[in-house]
Amino acid sequence: MMVEIWVVTFPVSRHLISVGQTWLDADETARLTQITSPIAQDRFVACRTVLRTVLSHKMQCAPTDFRWKYGASGKPELPGAPWGFNISHSGDFGLVAVASSAYIGVDIEGLSDRRNLNAIARHVFHPDELAVLESVPAGNRARFFYDIWVRKEAVTKWLGDSIFQVKQISVLDALSSPAQVVVDGRGAAWVLPLRISSRFAAAVAIDAAGVPECPTPDIREWGDSLLTTTVGY
Repeated sequence: MMVEIWVVTFPVSRHLISVGQTWLDADETARLTQITSPIAQDRFVACRTVLRTVLSHKMQCAPTDFRWKYGASGKPELPGAPWGFNISHSGDFGLVAVASSAYIGVDIEGLSDRRNLNAIARHVFHPDELAVLESVPAGNRARFFYDIWVRKEAVTKWLGDSIFQVKQISVLDALSSPAQVVVDGRGAAWVLPLRISSRFAAAVAIDAAGVPECPTPDIREWGDSLLTTTVGY
């Protein structure tokens, strides 16, 4: 199985944004108009543009050929396509994940202790996760919280569901090394961390059906040279 994680560093070039805006379909354009922050608008366009670029190279088609189908929680898919994909962005970074013939979920979050982490955890953490969180020294609590959060969010996005639906599963086994996380009646996913920056937590969940060993993601830095070759496709 091939898994690629494309790392997009913000701010991106205006060339990427100007090209990407012409590639958006009607649904994406409608979503863009609902985003009030210019910075957030650029991040949305950038990640969608990188996704279209990567998929167009792999599927040998134009980046405007894709018509997404959206799941109940808004996750885009390409029914019948040989690639699964997912997007996440936070602060300085965006992640675009693609996997051959597999559902995938990815998440990245900037570390912050300004939120009431324990209160949030009580809504979405498994009791075992919550017990460990409450025992972690205060200085390490934010790191632990986000390491758990991004793994649960990656599983959520793999499922195409709400994070409140994964309270009953624990990702503690996936903290120190890649591990399979089983969701009753929904299958299993390989869950593993992504080392992007010391100031961020990130993780990916890859469908484990027919995949006996955890894939090793190929982490790549985005560069506009790939965009240039796509524009000339």
